[in-house]
Amino acid sequence: MSNQSNTKQKPEITRIYLSHFLHQLSNDYDKTKEKLEHLVNIGKDDFIKAGILEELEKLTVTIEMYAIRIYKSYQVEDKKLAIITLENMQVFNIPVIAEFFFFTDAKYQDIKDYIKMLDYLRLLILEYLHSD
Repeated sequence: MSNQSNTKQKPEITRIYLSHFLHQLSNDYDKTKEKLEHLVNIGKDDFIKAGILEELEKLTVTIEMYAIRIYKSYQVEDKKLAIITLENMQVFNIPVIAEFFFFTDAKYQDIKDYIKMLDYLRLLILEYLHSD
């Protein structure tokens, strides 16, 4: 395979990965949200009360929006703004998410897996936007 065809193929492969992870994220979102809402309602941990559910919802909506646009139309409206937004939206730089992820035990592993998948999808979108 020539270098030129490999370069053209890479965005399409990334788009296929985006589709796969977008589907998985959608499947896992309701389950994750339900568990987080339960934790918020029982008020078990202070960081839960401090807004992890809200932060995850903001991240999910934004990342999902860009992934859907790329999946449906191969592009986003303002590519430069999308790149800046996603680069600034580093999941583990959000204190409540980092605290939850790094300082809770294994019983929250499915929520932690969701957070990792969300960040991976963000990175895939950035890769696609940079290669387009």
